[in-house]
Amino acid sequence: MNDQVERWELILSQAAEKPNDKAPDSVGEANIGSTLYDVADWFGEINQGRPYIGLQLTSKGNVSQKVNIFLWEKQKRQTSADPHFKTREKLNGREFKFAAWIQPIDVLYQLRILIEPFTASKNDFSEDALITHRRLEDFVKKFD
Repeated sequence: MNDQVERWELILSQAAEKPNDKAPDSVGEANIGSTLYDVADWFGEINQGRPYIGLQLTSKGNVSQKVNIFLWEKQKRQTSADPHFKTREKLNGREFKFAAWIQPIDVLYQLRILIEPFTASKNDFSEDALITHRRLEDFVKKFD
């Protein structure tokens, strides 16, 4: 039995210089699974100023594949250990959880991204999602 948990951590440092406002806020490389990616990120806001991080993963190798992932601001952070941004997204046919923190480093910032396979537990549910979960559970029990 393999007790090793797959998880990847990326650290992307803020670019001190950007040639224009469309250029990424930071770039780097990451090995995720057995694939090497060029990684770029953009910090943005939509809908009434709600912040997000846009990640672009471009696989390196014979066949290049671009994957865009949007991490949304985590509402109701409980502690500073909670990520600033999170999402769940498919990558290479597998579902993963993405979490990100913005951390100060000297005068710049870095983006710390944690990627791990998605497994659902009730600890991952928000309060409102738990209410929906209970309603669905009650509904299904009617037919058992």
